[in-house]
Amino acid sequence: MSSWVDTGPNQISLLAPFTGPCTLVSHTDKRHRSVTVLAHDGGQSVLTSNWLAADSSKRTSLVYDGERELHLDHSALTATVMEAGSVTHHVGYTGDAGRKEAHYRGLYDVLLADPQDTRLGVPLARSIAALLEAAVHAPSPSPEVVWSTISAGAIE
Repeated sequence: MSSWVDTGPNQISLLAPFTGPCTLVSHTDKRHRSVTVLAHDGGQSVLTSNWLAADSSKRTSLVYDGERELHLDHSALTATVMEAGSVTHHVGYTGDAGRKEAHYRGLYDVLLADPQDTRLGVPLARSIAALLEAAVHAPSPSPEVVWSTISAGAIE
């Protein structure tokens, strides 16, 4: 199974409240790593995953109007907001909850507060499935992505 099929649904569902509907721009997948670019109103998002990392790295970047960016590190539970190339805000995990609890607490809060929330419904699940399917059939690997690895302190 590809890292995209595993992590893509989580990353897309996280994007949904910020972006609305997305379309696939490009997708590359190589040896348990993937890079996916999605377009949406106001900008684009880049979703990356790497199963080769110790705790499986997942990052999502949202770019709005070419000047505002939100970088989410799903593994480290951190977010960085940038405007015009400068960091304006950093949100970090405090460690006061277990890592899995911290990952899912917000989702459960939404589910308990409003079971009809669009982030949990069948329409979102259908759009996620459509994006996953489109990415699986996209040409791979894309020529604009250079695949390198770091092994025992050396970049290959």
